[in-house]
Amino acid sequence: MRILVAILILFWIHCTAARADLLDDAIQAYRTGIPEVSITKLRQFLASQQAPDRAEAAGTLLAQCLIETGKTAEAAKILEKSTGPEATFLKAQEAFRSRRWQDAADWFASLITTSTRYSVEARIGLADSQKALGESEAALKTLEPLIVDDQTADPKAEILAAEIYLGELNNSKAEALLSRVKANSRKTELEKLCLEGELALNEGQMKQAADAFNKVLAEPDDRTLRMITIARLGLAKVLVQSQEFEEAETELEKLISDDPRSPILGDLFANLFEIYSKEDNPETSELARWAAENPETSGPDRPAYALYYLARLQLRQDLTTQALESCRTLVERFPDHPITVEACLILGRQQLEAGNLDDAVKQLESLLQRSPNLAPADRFRVKYLLGENYYRRGNMSAARDIFLSLAKTFNYDRQKTLFNWAICSLRLDDTAGFEQAFRELKETKPYNDSIGDLLFAKALFQAKSGNGSADETLETLLQEFPSYPQAVQARLMQAEIRMMERPHNLNGARQALREISSSDQVVDEQADRLKFFAAADDPSQNVRAVQTLAQEYLQKYPDAPSKAEVRLKLGELYFKENDFPNAQTQFELVGEDSPDSPLVESALFLAAEAARKSLNSASVDRAISLFEEVYKLGGPLRFQARLEQATTMRQTKQEKEAIVLLDDLLTQTPPADIRYQALDEKGKALFTLAANEPKLYEQAVKTFDMLISSDGLPIEWKQQAIYQKGKCFEKLGKMDDALSTYYDVLAVEGGGGDQLWFFKAGFDSAQILEDRRSWSSAAAIYEKLANTRGARSEEAKERLTRLRLEHFLWQE
Repeated sequence: MRILVAILILFWIHCTAARADLLDDAIQAYRTGIPEVSITKLRQFLASQQAPDRAEAAGTLLAQCLIETGKTAEAAKILEKSTGPEATFLKAQEAFRSRRWQDAADWFASLITTSTRYSVEARIGLADSQKALGESEAALKTLEPLIVDDQTADPKAEILAAEIYLGELNNSKAEALLSRVKANSRKTELEKLCLEGELALNEGQMKQAADAFNKVLAEPDDRTLRMITIARLGLAKVLVQSQEFEEAETELEKLISDDPRSPILGDLFANLFEIYSKEDNPETSELARWAAENPETSGPDRPAYALYYLARLQLRQDLTTQALESCRTLVERFPDHPITVEACLILGRQQLEAGNLDDAVKQLESLLQRSPNLAPADRFRVKYLLGENYYRRGNMSAARDIFLSLAKTFNYDRQKTLFNWAICSLRLDDTAGFEQAFRELKETKPYNDSIGDLLFAKALFQAKSGNGSADETLETLLQEFPSYPQAVQARLMQAEIRMMERPHNLNGARQALREISSSDQVVDEQADRLKFFAAADDPSQNVRAVQTLAQEYLQKYPDAPSKAEVRLKLGELYFKENDFPNAQTQFELVGEDSPDSPLVESALFLAAEAARKSLNSASVDRAISLFEEVYKLGGPLRFQARLEQATTMRQTKQEKEAIVLLDDLLTQTPPADIRYQALDEKGKALFTLAANEPKLYEQAVKTFDMLISSDGLPIEWKQQAIYQKGKCFEKLGKMDDALSTYYDVLAVEGGGGDQLWFFKAGFDSAQILEDRRSWSSAAAIYEKLANTRGARSEEAKERLTRLRLEHFLWQE
C-alpha cells in the first residue's frame, strides 16, 4: 500500500528548485526502504515551524512510517485530527496493523464509495480485513470486481483471493487464479511463487513446494522479510511431511528466535506445536523461555503465543493444573492479544468439564466486556461456550437467548445454534420458539441428522413430561427420516411410550417392536425386555408363559443392565399368584446379582413382604432380617422398613422388641403417615402387654394421646386412636372415662367412609350404658347411630327398637 508515497514523491519533485531539507531526506529514506530513518528526520522537521502544506505531508508520511514499524499507537495519535482520504486510508492501515480488523474494514469500506484514488487499494484492504475477521466469503465478494476479468484483473487482488482459497483448501480455484496472475513487479512474482509453494504443499507435491520456496530464498532483491519467513516456514513444512521432525523443529525455533515481531509468528508457533505434539515427551524449555520474556523488548506476540502453546502442550500431557495456570497468566499479562481469546476458551471449556460453571460464566462474560472489538468468529465462539455454560447451569432462558442471538447474527455453525435454540425452547416449554427454530433449521441446506435429532429430543422431552404427543412426534420422525441413525432407538422408545399409556396400548407396543430389524445384541436385549414387560402387563397372557419369558430373558442376557428390573417384575408376578417363596427368591436375587442397582432397596423390601406372607417362623424371621437390611441402606424406604419390621415382630408376639424399634423410629423424623402408624403400633403393643401388666394401659393411653394430638391427623386415624384409648380405660375399669372417650369418637366431625370406628365406639358406649341400666341414654346413642348412614346403621335401628319395646321408651 504505497500510494501515499507516490503522492509525497511528486510533492518532493515539485520542490527540487529549493534546497533539499529534512522532509526531502525523509522521503528519500522511505523510498529506499528505511522507514526508521524517515521517522527521525520527520520528527526533526516537524519540531520547527513549517508551512501548513509541508507539515501536513510530513505528518502523513510520519504516520505511514510509524505504522510500518509497528508503532501504531503513535500513528493513531498523529491521525486523530487528520481528515481527508489520505488520513482515512492511514487510519484503516493503523487499525489493521493494530488487529482492530472491524475498524479497519469500516475505514476501507468508506473509502471505496468516497474516493476514486483509493478505490482499488481500499477494496483490497477491506478484503484483507474481512479475511482476518474470518469472513472469507465476504472477502472474496469484495475482491470480485478486481478479479472477475482476467484481462483487467489486479494482481494484488488475485494474489489475495488465491491466498484465501488456499486457506480454505480450495486448491483448484487457487490454482486457476495463480495461473492467470500477470505480475507487474518482481515483488508480485515472488508473492505468487510463495503461494505456488503453498499450493504444492496442499497437494502433497513436496519437491515442487521445496523448489518454489528455495527460488524465493535465492532471490537477492525485491523480497520482503515476510516472504523470506513464509518460504522458510514452507520448507519446514516440507521437512515435517518428510518426517524430518528434528530438522524442522530446529528451523522453526530459529525463525521464531530471529524475528519476535514476524507478521506470521502465529503460523510459526502453530507449526512448531504440531511437531511438539508428535513427540512423546517434547522439550518445552524454549516455549517457557519465550513465555517469560519482557514484551517491552521482544514485543507482545512471542511471549503470548509461547504461553498459549505451552498451555496446549501441558493439556496434552495431562498437566491440567499447569495448563490452566499458563492460560491465566496469558489472560493477565496480555488481555487484549488475539490469542488470549483462545486461552479464555480453553479455561472456559476446562471449567465447564470440571463443573465450575459459575467461574466459567464470569470469565467468559469478563472477556466479552473488556473486548468489545472481538473478531466476529471469536465473539461467536465465546458466546457459544457461554451459552453451553448457561445450559449446563440450568439457566435455560439465558442459554436460549444466546443461541437465538447467535442464530440471527452469525452464519457460523448455524445448524448448531438453531438446534441449541430449539432445545432450550423445548426445555422452557416455549412452543413458538421451538417451532421457529425447527422451521429455520429445516430451511438450511443441506441439513444433516440434526432435524431428526431435534424430533427425537422433542419426543423424549414430551415423554418425560407426560405429553401424549410423544408417540406422534416419533411417528413423524420415522416417516420423514426412515434412514435416521437412531431409528431403532426411536422404535424402542415408541414401544415403551405405548406401554405406559392409560389404558396400555400393548398391541401398538408390539407393532413398534415388530418394526425393529437389528443384529445388535444391545438392541435385541432392549427389545426382548420390552416384549417381556408387554406380556407381563397383559392380563390375557398366561402367567406361566410370562414367567417362562422372563426366565429366558435372564438366561440369554445374564449381564444385561435391565436384569434387576426384569427380576423385580418377575417377583411381582409370583407375588400376585401368592407364590411367596418364588417371589422372595427373585426379589433377593436382585440384590445379589445387581448390588449397585437403584432397585435393590425396593427389591429387599418386597422380599421381606413376601417372606412375611409365607406364614412360617423361619420366613418371618427372614422378613425381620430383610427389613433390617433395608433400614441400614438408609434410603427412602428406611422408615417404612423399620415400621414393617416392628409390625412383623408383633405378629410373632415380640411386643417388647417391637416397642424398642418403634421408639427408635419415633426419635427420628419420619414422614407424618409413618409417625401415625408407629404411634398406633406402639399403643397396640402396650395394650397387648398390658394384659399381663395392667399398668401398661396408662402408657398406652399416653401413646394414643400423642397420636390424637398430632398435627394434620386424618379423621379416621383420630377416631381409631380415641377408640383405642377408650378401650384402655375400659380395661382399667375406668368406665366413666371410657364412656366419655367413646363419646368423643362420636363427636368427631367430618368422618367419612363406612365410619368403622364411629360405630364401634357407639355400640361399645351404648353397651356400657345398658350395663348401667341407663336405657334412655343407651337409646339416644343407638338413635344417633341409626340416623348415621353406615354399615351398622340397620343393626343400631334394631337395637333401638328392641330397647324401646323392652323398656317402654316411646316418646309421648
